Amino acid sequence: MLPIYSYRGFEGDLNLYKLRFLISLTFILPFIINLRKKRISNFAIFILLIGILIPISSMFAFGGISYHWFFLNLLFFIFLTFFNNFLSKIEYDIPTFLIPKIFKPLLYTLFLVSLIFFIKYYGINFDVNLLSFDQELIYLQRSAYESISAPSGIFNYLFSLLTHVFLPALFAYSILNRKWASIIFLLLVTMIIFSTSAMKSLPIIMFVLLCIIFVEKFFINNTAHLYLLFYSVGLLLINIFYFIFPTLKIIPSLIIYRAIFVPTLVGRYYYEFFQVHDYTYFLDSNIISTLVNKSYYLDGLPYRIGEAYFSEGLYANTGLVADGYSKLGVIGIFIIAVLFLCTLHFIDILSKNKDQIIIKSMLVYPLLFLVNGSLITSFLTGGLLMSTILIATYPTKFGEIK
Repeated sequence: MLPIYSYRGFEGDLNLYKLRFLISLTFILPFIINLRKKRISNFAIFILLIGILIPISSMFAFGGISYHWFFLNLLFFIFLTFFNNFLSKIEYDIPTFLIPKIFKPLLYTLFLVSLIFFIKYYGINFDVNLLSFDQELIYLQRSAYESISAPSGIFNYLFSLLTHVFLPALFAYSILNRKWASIIFLLLVTMIIFSTSAMKSLPIIMFVLLCIIFVEKFFINNTAHLYLLFYSVGLLLINIFYFIFPTLKIIPSLIIYRAIFVPTLVGRYYYEFFQVHDYTYFLDSNIISTLVNKSYYLDGLPYRIGEAYFSEGLYANTGLVADGYSKLGVIGIFIIAVLFLCTLHFIDILSKNKDQIIIKSMLVYPLLFLVNGSLITSFLTGGLLMSTILIATYPTKFGEIK
């Protein structure tokens, strides 16, 4: 275990903090550019700002991140926010497709099919003790889940989409339409999947989804500025909780340390690794390697990073900025930025005049996936492609789901 890591979080030098603090405040610039906009793309960028740039800035101030790596991340987000605002001013005359009857049967069918195959493959487990987030219980169940050989092909993607897209979308739709029986059923499904997979992010995502619904329903000016305020209040409450219940450190460690700071810390090692190793040139992706019939690190780049800096068998995945750097250095970072901008702009077009809560519920997991995963992987495994398809089929506010 390296000195920069500890179970309770990041540890740094206060003397370095004094020297770097003013420079670290430049993280505010992308937030300012991104604030006071209500488009889906601004919401998506906000998720990445709090998931990547804030922890990068914090660790840079404490000397845990180099100047070069900090400024690369900062420039990535300045580029992203500036050009996203520029693209948002461009209007298109897109023909409206009147398909109000497709979304609901498509979503329910995909959800039920994936749930049936999940239960058939893994069975039904229901263990409320896991809700204590006891570390030993969680990892025992996780080990039991991983001991079962993962399904291949389309079933593997269906199981990922079940938790990443279908379940959150149906949960939000049921709450908005006050379908109480459906809400209870979906909560039971959440508990069954959590009891089986011990996927700690699942109950956290459902809680985040409830917060999004609360902000969108009760605040008219629901811009990124308001989300930043709620995020700040949430962090304060988590720290108060930890102060009152110091023995229950697993909750703040999951939400702050594991979900946000660990991928950012690992990103630093990706940067260091590719200072002395050749870039992957996008050949670590199954899609690209298949197209060109050539591969590089296809056996798992996160495993290589884990072996180089931690221990054999450790899977050290990271977010889309460090992943972009691994592919082609600085150029790779901005290629990823352009691809992500194109994706966001397309989703903005598809989301026009549609219920923003439903749209955000379908995107929240794929977006959080990018804090801890690559853009290319997010399209399939993370659910970004499926979310985009469902957004395209969702009717505008001028049509209703019957």
